[in-house]
Amino acid sequence: MVLAAAGLLVAGVATTATARTAEPAAGADDWNRARSAHFTVYTDAGGEAARQAALNLEVLRDFLVQIAPTGRFEAEVPFHMYLFTDTDQLAPFLGGAGGIDSGVLAPTDEGVYGATVWAERGGASRFLSKQYIAWVLADNLPELPTWFHRGLIDFYSTFEIVGDEAHLGKVVQAHLDDLRFRTLSHLQRQARRSAEQAASATESGEETPPADGSAEEEEEEEIAEAEKAEEPETGPFLVFSEIGGQAAFHDGENGTEMVNSADWALVHYLLLGSDQLRSRVRPYLTAVAHGADPEATFRESFGMEEDELVRALEDYVLQDRHRFMRIPLTGEAALEVSVDTMSTADVHHRLGALRLHTGQPGDPAAMAAAEEHFQQALASDPGHAPARAGIADLAAKRGDLPRAIAGFQAAVEGRPDDALLHYRLGEVRLRSLGGRRPQGEGPQQTLKAAVAELRRAAELKPDFPAAWERLGYALTLAPEPSQEAVTALERAAELRPGRTDVVSNLLLARARIGDQAGVGEAMARLRELGADSATLARGREVELRLMLHQGQTLVRAERLDDAVAVFAQVMTETKDQALAEAAWKQLEFIGKVTQRNVYASLYQRASGLIDAGDPEAEEKVQELLAMARPGLQREAAEALAERLEGRE
Repeated sequence: MVLAAAGLLVAGVATTATARTAEPAAGADDWNRARSAHFTVYTDAGGEAARQAALNLEVLRDFLVQIAPTGRFEAEVPFHMYLFTDTDQLAPFLGGAGGIDSGVLAPTDEGVYGATVWAERGGASRFLSKQYIAWVLADNLPELPTWFHRGLIDFYSTFEIVGDEAHLGKVVQAHLDDLRFRTLSHLQRQARRSAEQAASATESGEETPPADGSAEEEEEEEIAEAEKAEEPETGPFLVFSEIGGQAAFHDGENGTEMVNSADWALVHYLLLGSDQLRSRVRPYLTAVAHGADPEATFRESFGMEEDELVRALEDYVLQDRHRFMRIPLTGEAALEVSVDTMSTADVHHRLGALRLHTGQPGDPAAMAAAEEHFQQALASDPGHAPARAGIADLAAKRGDLPRAIAGFQAAVEGRPDDALLHYRLGEVRLRSLGGRRPQGEGPQQTLKAAVAELRRAAELKPDFPAAWERLGYALTLAPEPSQEAVTALERAAELRPGRTDVVSNLLLARARIGDQAGVGEAMARLRELGADSATLARGREVELRLMLHQGQTLVRAERLDDAVAVFAQVMTETKDQALAEAAWKQLEFIGKVTQRNVYASLYQRASGLIDAGDPEAEEKVQELLAMARPGLQREAAEALAERLEGRE
């Protein structure tokens, strides 16, 4: 896209021994907006600042995409980035807390809102870059091992554009200093212990250790263990309780800090330690994303056991110089970064939206401040549709849904091709139903109107995950099961691969159309994503309900043994008393059917033996009498016994 080289996994590297800091830039009076393919930047720091920030984020995103096993991001929503020239402007959005490295990031269904103070070097503070990285990885690459996720955030945090080059993967000095101190302390302790052991052996005249299992060896081991317990462990032993889960250094006082340092060091080593290691990163991540065991796959991919990795990392952090990526930028026009000066109405609308989305939910002060901005926008431009939508959004948040619907309808009329406005109108109509399946003509018409708006939003913006998600949910409220609901939620799950709520709704939609295999796939996906126990329990109950229907189908096909197994499993696992009783009734029915079949067969056998005068007839008649149920079965068996006596 904008990189001269292919990117992260094949990028050229350089070396650095020092860290660089950014200086704050002077402010500007006018607000400018820069639009690129994936970002919109708003700033009062000038048009060039807006353009540079958008460019920086696009290049950063391009690096991140190359980590993805599929080579692309499915889940992307509009990213709105606000850069203020001083901390006083930023403070209201932080609840009064400012600072050059402070900022806020607020993901919403409609987009991500981020704000910080403009820093001339690199275009944005390191805070916002790290927050963006964390958000995009969690939403698009949920399968990444935890240690890789954390380490990658710090690895990318040094990203900056210097002239016509992008620099990435520079040393995080705090991590390196911390690791070097602990590594040297650990190695010094090891050397001291080895020297003491050698001196002790020389003084005693021993040249060989005692035989295995001797009392002398056991005593030395006890002494060594006691010494080890007395001395606090600050060595950098990398601990992989699960290589796919967490890399950590033992450190009683600074555990979290050590986790972050270890994660960063491991990622930096794998990506920049050597070209051979870097070439194995993407295949490793791809295998893990497809369900491979992270620990076993790590050993296979990189050819290292834990002790080898620890030694390699100790050597790596003690190096005098470390490489970083230097990638020339070309084809800057391909980014299509457009910059314009914002109108007064646009500025107030955007500040109102930021205030609305970064405030605490329901915070009266935040909503009042947002409303003031929206009203100022309308005072400047009475027909400003986004500001009207902002007023409607406030009404929805305050619970005034009729006013919100009217406001969004007016906004849609002003901008009929705005996917976001159609989405908001459909969403607020859906909310007016209270999450219940509509009963009566009025609510059903409301649902149809909501579906129409959400369907239009998805048509206008096919990569809008929230539109597909809410469309699918709305269709599941319809009286009849819908394949369209399944299709919409499958698309939402593609766009939001890490969202368990989307997969859970997909499971329900598949259940409504009787797709038992699809429900099973959704359950497997929920487990992969680490869904909470309540979500998994609800999904399992849906599976068991479908199994009840499966058992009934087996009964109709006269596959009674298979049906018994299914009903027994439902009874054993369900926590739903009504479902358990339904399964028990099915088992009772099968028992009766089976008994009748056995009775009829035995009756025919006994009758035939009586007619043939076979002595075995008496034995079969007694069996028949024993199994006969009160009523007609008993009467028929007794009549057969009388018939046998008459023949005798």
